[in-house]
Parts: sequence; structure tokens; C-alpha cells
Amino acid sequence: MDINQLESILNKEKEKELITQCPVNNVFYGTLLDQSCINIDKVQNKYRKYLQPIVQEVMHPSTAQIQPKQPEPTAINNHKQEILQALKESNIIIITGGTGSGKSTQVPKILQEISQNGNLIGCTQPRRTPAVTIAERMQQELSKQEIGYAIRFNTQCGKSIKYMTEGILLREILNNPRLIRYSSIILDEVHERTLESTLLLKYLLTLARDRIDLKLVIMTATLDKSLIQEIGICPIINVHCVKYPVKIHFLKKPSDDYIRDIVQKVMHLAKKQKNILVFLTGKNDLNIVHNVLKVLHINLKLFTLHAQIPLLNQLYVINYGNPKCILTTNIADTSITIPDIKYVIDCGMYKIKCTTDINTIKVVPTQKAQAIQRAGRTGRTCTGHVYRMYTRTAYKTLHDSISRVAYEDVEYFSLMCIRLNITVDHEKVRGMMKVLEKYKVVEEYKKKTGWVWGSTGYYRTVK
Repeated sequence: MDINQLESILNKEKEKELITQCPVNNVFYGTLLDQSCINIDKVQNKYRKYLQPIVQEVMHPSTAQIQPKQPEPTAINNHKQEILQALKESNIIIITGGTGSGKSTQVPKILQEISQNGNLIGCTQPRRTPAVTIAERMQQELSKQEIGYAIRFNTQCGKSIKYMTEGILLREILNNPRLIRYSSIILDEVHERTLESTLLLKYLLTLARDRIDLKLVIMTATLDKSLIQEIGICPIINVHCVKYPVKIHFLKKPSDDYIRDIVQKVMHLAKKQKNILVFLTGKNDLNIVHNVLKVLHINLKLFTLHAQIPLLNQLYVINYGNPKCILTTNIADTSITIPDIKYVIDCGMYKIKCTTDINTIKVVPTQKAQAIQRAGRTGRTCTGHVYRMYTRTAYKTLHDSISRVAYEDVEYFSLMCIRLNITVDHEKVRGMMKVLEKYKVVEEYKKKTGWVWGSTGYYRTVK
């Protein structure tokens, strides 16, 4: 949303004074949640006596295993023939569908039917936890011999389908540029726009056009114009996920203490003895809300879920029985499926690492795509309710989505562009390439690959 659109909304609303004077070049701000993000330290300071770290019990491996389940009918199965037909017409396709449509689990099974020569089907995930949880879920449907996974420091071999983080596939590409072991590659959760997925998408599009026997399936919850422009013309399968009704609730007026309001809402919903998922910004939030709820004697099993919790404990939390209340960060935005969630509470903010002149951790407003994904955590097995702890007007001012290239450190990203012989037309990448050119870091690459400095300001291959 540009500043003119924002002003047109604010001129009609009483919340105009809540917009902060943030730099216009900051990609995150220009929303009605800016002030909440800036005041977060002030709010947390009110509860500093509840900041004690949480000691979460360590579970034995056997307690974290997913119990055997029968395959569940999913929306994607209704599109099986459409997917197979699309793959006959093109070796690059796009599948769109929201949470619970079965994309991550069922598309690899569909690809098995056309896989040739016993080659692997690879499926990438942006985070390690979903790579493992989805693989273990699929091992219950097929077998451990068929399904494997690979994350950093942990690999389990499978002869048919391999789930992995995006970084693992990037490292495989460096050793095996044509990915001969694979008959199909699935890029899942592309809407997250991670640096790794940006690299993989550009590289694999080129590879799939050269290696016509390689099937490339791009899966995303939302499809925007920029993604279509990058991918080009190819079949698009829209999976309409038939779920239970989900009601979205907004605050009537802005909150001046999101912790207080979230605690009150959790205590109210806890009386109904259903599963609750609460999205907070980081460990401080998790500690405060967890400890306050303990003092108030909440009558639900209470868990926290964030990236620094050991993977074993994450699996235990996800698969623990009902009822429970899980306090989480944006780790649960996508991919991780927590069964039987009835209520979702969304604070409307999250923490992110930004790189300008220095690396900083900022609390920023969520984007609309994130808010939609968080709402998709409920409504899978029963009717759901989503409580957004901000106003409907504030939601209208949120950005649709923001590419991570705009705010993350692009040094590694730029070097990988050179290694993979791909180009990214972005201001930060062009600036980094100029620095690398100045210090002659890529001189040898230019000699070996024939790259030159293009008129657009970034490297390209001379053909």
C-alpha cells in the first residue's frame, strides 16, 4: 500500500493520529500497527517481573512420535487428474491452495505415479520442523523405507520421497547442478519469499527448461502478479479447500496493552476446553504470557513453541493431546500443522532480522498474507474462530507481502547468485554486486563463466 492509498483511508477514520512518522523507505511500516510495534518494549516493561525463562520438560524420543494415522481425504485429491494432465502438457506447474488442502503430503504421492527410473521426488520446506513432521506423517501413510528427510545435522534416507529444507537442496545443487537423482522437485510455501526459495525458483526454472524430464511443481498459498511474471506461462491448478466455517473477529478500538488483552481472551476461551493457538512476537512475549497464565491458574495444558526449542520438543508439543494452549511465534505461520485448533489469537506483529548498515531485530506489523495464513491454522476439523488483536481498519492498511531480499543480508545471497549463474534484478543485489566488482571478488568467476557487467547493473551470462 502506497502513502496515497493510506492517506485516503485515514482521512475517513478516527485513528489517523496512530500513524507514526516512520521513514518512507522502510518497507515494513506505513500501517496502523506501527505504534504498537514501537511501544512493545514499554508494554513488556509493565510485566517485567514475569520475564523469568520457562523450563520446558525434555521429552524422550518415543514420546514425540506421531501416532499411526489413516490417510485423510484432502481437497488436493479432487484435483489429482487435473494435476497429472497438467504435468503431461508442461513440466512446470503451479498449485495454489490454503492450509489444510493437502498439498505438502499428497502432491508427492501423485508425482510417484509418473516418476521414472526410480528417481527421487524432492520437496522443500522453508523450516526444519515441517520438513520432519510432514515426512513422519507420510511415513505413517506409506513407509519409512519410502519417505526420508534431510535437515541440518539430521538425515533419514528414503528411496522414493525426500523432504528437506531449502538450504539442503541449494547445497545439493552446488555438488550436482543438474540434480540427476531427482525426477521431480516440489518448491513448497513459495509465498514466504525466503532468500533460499528465491534462488531455488530462479535456478530450477532454468534447469527445468533445459532438463525436460524434470518436473517442477511450485506450490503457494497465495499467488501474486510478481510470481506469475517470474515463472511465466504454465498451468495453474487452484485447489479450493473445503473447510469448516471460520469467523474472524477484530477489536472495536486499538489496544494499548496487547499482553493484557491476549491474556484476558485466553482465560475466557480456556473455559471451553478447546485447543488455542496464540501468535506472539518472541521469547519475551512467550515468557510473560506463559507466566501470567500460570499465575492465573489456566485450566489447559500450556506450551510454548519457537525456533530455539529443540526439534524433539517441538514435535512433542505439536502432537500432544487435547485440550491445550500453545503460545508460538511466526514459526507456526505456515507448514506446521497443529491438529484440532479451535481458536487462534493473532497479536498482529512479529520479530524479524533486518539488515541495513547493521543487523537489528525489529518488531514489525504482519503482512496480509501472514494474517491469512495464521487464520488458516483453524477450521480444519471443526468450526473455528480467529481473534485479531487489532481493528478492521488496521488490517486494511497492512502490506500484502514483502520479499526478504528487501530487508535481509544479501551478501550470501549475492555470492550464491554468482555460484548458480543466475541474476536477480533488485536494488540491494545490484549494490552488492558493485561492491564485489570493486574488490575483484568475482574476477575469477567472470573468466570462467563469461559474465559481464550488464547495462541494467547486475551480472548476466553472455551467450
